[in-house]
Amino acid sequence: MTSTAGVFAFLIRRTFAGAARRRLARLREPRYLLGGIVGAVYLYFWVGRAVLRNVTNPHVVGPRLQVPPEALALILSLAAAAVAVYAALLWVFQTEPPVLQVSEADVQFLAPAPLPRQALLYLSLLRTTLGIAFGALVMAFFGRGFVPHFWQAFVAAFVVLSTMQLHGLGLAFWKARQAEALPEARRLMRLATIAVASVGLFGLAWISVGINRAIRIIVSVPDAPSALRALLDGLAPWASGFVPVVLLAPFRALLAPAFAPDTRHFLVSLPAALAVLAAHYAWVVRTNARFEEAALEGARRRAARAEKRRSGRLHGLPSEAQRAVVPFALPPSGRPEMAVLWKNLMSHRRSRLRSAVVWWAALTALVFATSAAFGITYASVAGPLLLIPGLICAAAASFVSLTLPMGSRNDFREDLEKAAVLRSWPLSPTRLALAELAAPFVTIVTVVGIILSVGVAAIAGGRVAFAWHALPAGVAAGRMPVQWIAPGLFALAFLLPALAAVVLVVQNAAVLTFPAWFPPGGRRRGIETMGTGLIAFAGTMLLLMIALIPAALVGLLVAVLGWSLLGPWSLVPATAAASLPLWIEVAAGVALLGRLFARFDVSAESWT
Repeated sequence: MTSTAGVFAFLIRRTFAGAARRRLARLREPRYLLGGIVGAVYLYFWVGRAVLRNVTNPHVVGPRLQVPPEALALILSLAAAAVAVYAALLWVFQTEPPVLQVSEADVQFLAPAPLPRQALLYLSLLRTTLGIAFGALVMAFFGRGFVPHFWQAFVAAFVVLSTMQLHGLGLAFWKARQAEALPEARRLMRLATIAVASVGLFGLAWISVGINRAIRIIVSVPDAPSALRALLDGLAPWASGFVPVVLLAPFRALLAPAFAPDTRHFLVSLPAALAVLAAHYAWVVRTNARFEEAALEGARRRAARAEKRRSGRLHGLPSEAQRAVVPFALPPSGRPEMAVLWKNLMSHRRSRLRSAVVWWAALTALVFATSAAFGITYASVAGPLLLIPGLICAAAASFVSLTLPMGSRNDFREDLEKAAVLRSWPLSPTRLALAELAAPFVTIVTVVGIILSVGVAAIAGGRVAFAWHALPAGVAAGRMPVQWIAPGLFALAFLLPALAAVVLVVQNAAVLTFPAWFPPGGRRRGIETMGTGLIAFAGTMLLLMIALIPAALVGLLVAVLGWSLLGPWSLVPATAAASLPLWIEVAAGVALLGRLFARFDVSAESWT
């Protein structure tokens, strides 16, 4: 009689063999072959070289973060508190049913088989463990963190990731069991939830106290080298108090191997971390919840994801509560473009634009009030710290404006499969192209606007603090004065929407021009699909750099002419002028998309 381990080995072996055959069969097509070559080259340069270097010279595997041992103790306590807060949020807010990583075929094959009742659970844990092991291996190859050796980094990452995965699954089973328990048992379970939430609350309060103490130490010691020593000495009692040592003991035990300064400390701390992992494994395996329902739920979700990839839908059907949510009220008559915008916004995410504006205003006001309060309380360090939110928001907005157009596919990249339906709409090809681009553009502008508004609100709050203390507004931090940050954020508000529009035009033009290479819906996965995505990314960046040449020339001319009058604020008219050539290119690109769609023959295309 075949053992359970033999059955699992057969399933995993046949799964990998079938997937490999499918991948190899797809390489017979030139688009997938070229994509596979590009993807393989990319993986070699990012992963393969590190693996070969580490195999030939195992003593220098990955860079190590050099941190003093006393600083490691502080970081360990902070990490334990952060994990405690995360666990508390899960215990309070997680409502998802337990899900096992099995397919419908696994359920049909294993459920009637003469195997233990937990066979489906064991198979799910085995599959997730293999994925976690691969992820821990990649993390160890790219960096050892704080530990001195590669194998220590792998073991520490594997223990932490496995424990977190088991904790989430065990909590889901716990919540499912709580819903079916008797009133007395349900009260005990609620007390357990309150206890975990209290630990997370204590951890959050402890972090707040530490941040306040650290700021006061930095303010009192202006010399940077002395401030670091004083900071470590002043926070040592805080890091060894009751909250981190007693309340956060399980979290510290789990994370301690990842913060071990040497092999001896790693080996001493590893048994406690393994004990935490073993306790979570026993918690999941010995639960009395219904494994069959969790397996069916997991199979249903996997089948739904596969169906969405086949049909090109990136989002599932909305819930009952979301079906009444619409972006805005669509009138019975008006411009057809508004109906296309309304439809594409709903296909991306069902939310009201009015609610987004309210949250936008509330977040901006909160950041402004927090920045002003911080500046009034810590006036001596408020000026230099103003650079941090401004620079972060500028970098985040620039990153989003370039990457979100590639991820927001609610345009021709989703709708092209229904080209026959699109042609029946009362819109010319150019107007249809404009309507298709409107929804992702609105989403991108909203996200970028929120990010830039947060940066401006932080700087405005700091300026209020300067006025409160009668300090000069031009407080400098290093070589970059604060007065450059606000003009830079306003300048990005003119430039980034135009850049995002250019990226959207290029991405949609690629789908309309080469639909076999860049199929709508993005249903395929694998190294060859990653390679074609890299080709599309490289082409987009190349065309974007070409499009930026006239914009850069115009912007530079305006900046030079306006510098003597406006100073740093000359960035705003310069970027406004630089965006004009980009908008002209976008208009020409929209007209080109219309002509491409008019010539598109859906009957001649195949995306299988």
